[in-house]
Amino acid sequence: MPKQEDYIKMKDRLMEQTISKQVTVATGAVGVVQVPIQANANAFLKGYGHTFKNSTSFQLGTGYTFLPKRTDQEGSIAQPVIYGNPFPLKPSAKLELRFYNETGSEQTYTAKFYIMTDHLIDIESAGGEITVATTTATGTTVTLGTLDEVEATDAYTVEEGVTTHIFTSTVASIDTDVTIRYEGSIDGTSYFNLDVSETDTTYTANGTYSATYIGTLKFVRVSLISETGGTAVTVVVKYLGV
Repeated sequence: MPKQEDYIKMKDRLMEQTISKQVTVATGAVGVVQVPIQANANAFLKGYGHTFKNSTSFQLGTGYTFLPKRTDQEGSIAQPVIYGNPFPLKPSAKLELRFYNETGSEQTYTAKFYIMTDHLIDIESAGGEITVATTTATGTTVTLGTLDEVEATDAYTVEEGVTTHIFTSTVASIDTDVTIRYEGSIDGTSYFNLDVSETDTTYTANGTYSATYIGTLKFVRVSLISETGGTAVTVVVKYLGV
């Protein structure tokens, strides 16, 4: 297996390739996205990200080993984890990410890999839109995602010095009502309700709503907790930190 010093020696002649893959997984099943590594390639995983859904476990494999399963999001599509020491990828094997779906319904997952390699990987990428934060005069505005089922948006890393957290939620195609939870974290693993009374927020009509919270946070996200009357609702969530 290549070592870290091997990567340092050859990194100037490696190209960076970004590959996105998507898989739809039935509830109770395991879905896998894979990227084959050529037999004569020197390849390293620089970083990756994936969509996050509650009640899903994730497991990364490099061809040499599988990392332990995890239920938190190490990196998202828009904000991938980038390793200081890239993982060597085994030639003639497959880089893969497994999704263990225990959500109670069929789910579609997207994974995005950042690979350093001396041989171009001939594979088609597939996935969705990447949301990129844009800087404004008053802070950073970002679309956290669109919720249309019981799930959470991608986590967003709060800029240093930000203490006011403003969310807008645009609700469309509502049936009876939809309940969401505005969440924060200090470690990116354990999330808590930003409402001091631990109360989730329920909306009963279409429209755009705002919520503001004060405090020091490292990460924010929004979860759709439940909906009643049907399954057609969509909630577009945006965040502004100032």
